[in-house]
Amino acid sequence: PCIYMLHAGSRRGPVRAALAMCVGSSALGSGALNERSVETAHSFTGRMCAASRLEETRRPDSLFSDPLAYTLAGKEGRAQPMGGWIMVPRTRFGDDFLRDHYTRGARQLVLLGAGFDARAYRMSGLPELRVYEVDQMTTFEVKEPLLTGGPHSQVMRRTLGWTARPFMPQVSRSQWRLAPPSPPSSPDRASGRRRCWRPDSIPRCRRPIREPPRAASLHGCCCEQVPTVWLAEGLLMYLSAADAADLMKQVGQLSARGSAVFHDAVSAEYLNARVSVAGAPFIGASDEYVNMWRSIGGFGSGYAHDFRAIKVDRARRRIDVDRRWPEATAARCAGQQVVLFVEVEME
Repeated sequence: PCIYMLHAGSRRGPVRAALAMCVGSSALGSGALNERSVETAHSFTGRMCAASRLEETRRPDSLFSDPLAYTLAGKEGRAQPMGGWIMVPRTRFGDDFLRDHYTRGARQLVLLGAGFDARAYRMSGLPELRVYEVDQMTTFEVKEPLLTGGPHSQVMRRTLGWTARPFMPQVSRSQWRLAPPSPPSSPDRASGRRRCWRPDSIPRCRRPIREPPRAASLHGCCCEQVPTVWLAEGLLMYLSAADAADLMKQVGQLSARGSAVFHDAVSAEYLNARVSVAGAPFIGASDEYVNMWRSIGGFGSGYAHDFRAIKVDRARRRIDVDRRWPEATAARCAGQQVVLFVEVEME
């Protein structure tokens, strides 16, 4: 059975917070001196994401800043960043999505598969926001000590963790292990060369594969009467169809009018590619995410963006959506490998 724990995030003084901002968090937190490693491949991907946020933070034309990224990525994450091609637009899209819905009345943020996200610490100007982070317990066992003695969180923060039972499936030698620095069918953003996902060019993860994350019980993690923003970044591709449906049902039951969901995902054709990130295989994909949120979760309006429509504008330090790209409907996704940005709203 799963174990659920709900506890408060640490809050520390402004002097330590200012110091942490100045040093870039490289010496942040008493737990950083005795760094632990996460126990599952899925949790490890969260450290990879933090490493990519660190890379973006160090750019002079960055689209966001994460002073905690260095510490939260850890040595293991900094050695294998996830890749800016997906992390930069996805993170900024989520930030903009949250701010937009906050201005429209949303006062809760639930991070599903939160990993080593630091929005509770890095996003200012949202004084009434409450942040709830949901993930495997191994994530929080590593993450929370790193935050001890660190900066003040901008808002109230709570965590909800569950255990992952060991699961050791047979993995063939040809199974792909780690995401590349660019999408499989697009030019490399730096060199213009095309890249593909190949096992021979990808470092293997020494961490044992465990059971895929499940849709843990979310009841009690937030107030059902308050509009909520749900962010599920880098999660749906690791959930089975049954667990994704269960998640959508629970989110729908907990969502007041005005609540909204944003998540990235992949089209059904991706399952044939046998993609795996650091040992965590893609087992969830669909061409029908908007319709699923409507029929299972009870949401109303929705839109599935083709990732190719999301443009990073470095000059103006923002992302834009190219409306010339049509919606990634089921008909357009059929038989195609498409990365999706999905948003739905409870009406």
